[in-house]
Amino acid sequence: MSAVEGFPDIGYVARAAAEVTAPLVTRIPGWVAPPLKSNDRLHHMAEHRVKASLRADAGWVGRSRQVRAKARADGWTFPIDYPVEALIVWEVTDRHRRDAGASTPTLKVWLDGLRDAGILADDHHGIVVEERARVEVGDRRGVRIELHRVEPDDAAAR
Repeated sequence: MSAVEGFPDIGYVARAAAEVTAPLVTRIPGWVAPPLKSNDRLHHMAEHRVKASLRADAGWVGRSRQVRAKARADGWTFPIDYPVEALIVWEVTDRHRRDAGASTPTLKVWLDGLRDAGILADDHHGIVVEERARVEVGDRRGVRIELHRVEPDDAAAR
């Protein structure tokens, strides 16, 4: 038996399937605020350009060796075909009031880009079981997307 109880020692895959503890974190490069918000009223072509840019950025980030290597070291396997929660975190440096839920359009487009990159097998309700948004006040500005593994028992209860 391996160091992970109940799994035969067949290498990395058996260990990875059992121990995903750290979230898979990706940052949206170059943005200090979510580029798409539900309260925005963009012209449809301007919105399309922002969505295309975000989706392409997610693809580049998802295909990067650094992101994949760190994720594999943390126990993630690709493509992700098991239940996860998606969280968008808007990092701000001031205490202005913001609508955290308004950033979910950015999260949806980013998840589409991660699916295009092969990080997610699909982004339907069986894999991405919950989408959440949060605003954090700190000393850094930006937007990050976190994927948290959900245990199958927890996913069935949702």
